[in-house]
Amino acid sequence: MLGTAVRGGRTPPALWARVGYLVEGPGLYPALTVLEHLQVAARYRSLSPASVDEVVDRLDLGRYSGVRARALSTGNRQRLGLALALMHRPELLILDEPVNGLDPAGVVEVRHLLRSLADDGVSVFMSTHIIGEVAKLADRVGIIHAGHLLEELSGERLGDSGRERLVSTFRSPELARRGAEALHARGIDAQAHQMSLVSTAPDAVQRPDRVATHLVEAGAPPTSLGIEHEDLEQHFLRLTDRDRP
Repeated sequence: MLGTAVRGGRTPPALWARVGYLVEGPGLYPALTVLEHLQVAARYRSLSPASVDEVVDRLDLGRYSGVRARALSTGNRQRLGLALALMHRPELLILDEPVNGLDPAGVVEVRHLLRSLADDGVSVFMSTHIIGEVAKLADRVGIIHAGHLLEELSGERLGDSGRERLVSTFRSPELARRGAEALHARGIDAQAHQMSLVSTAPDAVQRPDRVATHLVEAGAPPTSLGIEHEDLEQHFLRLTDRDRP
């Protein structure tokens, strides 16, 4: 981890030297080859020629070393961008859509690469809309919507473990709203979405029989009620789109 705090003003060059980054579309010089890009970056960062060979091997760029940037596929442009971000062995790696344009094999390769970097002590900060990749890679996730951080998830709440939720359906939106109000009155958080009601509250997930009783007593009998597995994608959609069941 970076140990220097920066509060306003110019960031010290020594701190930036410990950071690698890749935006969604890497800035490349069309007429330069893959190898020339890496050699220029190595000279700029005062790195040894061995650093070029190392990153070429790591990103499997040897067969493209003589290809000019303008002739590269989108996926291989992304590989080159990652190589440029990694060649100085940064302590913090900032990535925006790192698997953009990659084929399935390339996606798996980058996933393994990022995991190995994290295992070696590199902090990887990744921004992406591919939620499936987030679940497979991240140790901690922040869900951002409309410029606001809605929630942070970590540990067992990520990946395939997901979360369980209670989902009830009703004959009308009015009954769903009435059911949500009845549960709220009993301290059980629930959200009405059109003709459905969703709750991830432990009291609802662990005792759906009690929820059914509360709903019937409130005059909002459900037509169906059950426990569903909520993965990270469903959780994201539920948080960012209140009209989605």
